[in-house]
Amino acid sequence: MASSFPERRLPVEYFYLGADMGGKKFDKLPIRRELENDLLKAPFYLMVGTIQPHKGHLTVLEAFEQMWKEGFSGKLSIVGRLGGKGDEVMKRLRTSKYFGKTLFVYHDANDTELDLLYRHTEALVLASYAEGFGLPLVEAMDLSVPVIASDLPVFREIGGDYPNYFVPGSSVDLFRVIRKREKGGGSGKERGIRKWMAWDEAVLILSEKLISCYKEAKIQA
Repeated sequence: MASSFPERRLPVEYFYLGADMGGKKFDKLPIRRELENDLLKAPFYLMVGTIQPHKGHLTVLEAFEQMWKEGFSGKLSIVGRLGGKGDEVMKRLRTSKYFGKTLFVYHDANDTELDLLYRHTEALVLASYAEGFGLPLVEAMDLSVPVIASDLPVFREIGGDYPNYFVPGSSVDLFRVIRKREKGGGSGKERGIRKWMAWDEAVLILSEKLISCYKEAKIQA
């Protein structure tokens, strides 16, 4: 479009990403025995997404380390590949005395394993300082999984009142929210199921908007 209409201001549009975790039938890929042993025998919380500083893993770690010090028996599972500047985050995670005991990191979870983790977790934790969308949020909502999220405009836009929110970057406030949840103060499910569009619908909307943008640019030309 830029080469076809070089002197025109191009139209701008947006579309939402889709999720079909709830209706998708996964091929039965192998589930690692250690993953089942590590997590499924005790309550655990889940983080999903690329391991990078802005995702807030260290904020979550600080909150959970404090809870573990106070006798909390739950676990934390982090699923995601290393992203830019993620090495320092991983260094801190690996040097935690809880690593491999109540703190687990999986860089290569397959679809079957991720689906299993979503379906068994106490809640998904999204602790980003900034986000463009937050795909794990809609995947969790699609499966009616409770969500604890940093209070960002984009999470409010996508999740509405479904998540339990905490102050971005505050391990103290995250600690408070999890403690409240552990004492029966609301999981997210009680706020109403929020179904999301499937990927087929998202791609259809994208296609329609691409055609619309092209037509608008062509008319202006």
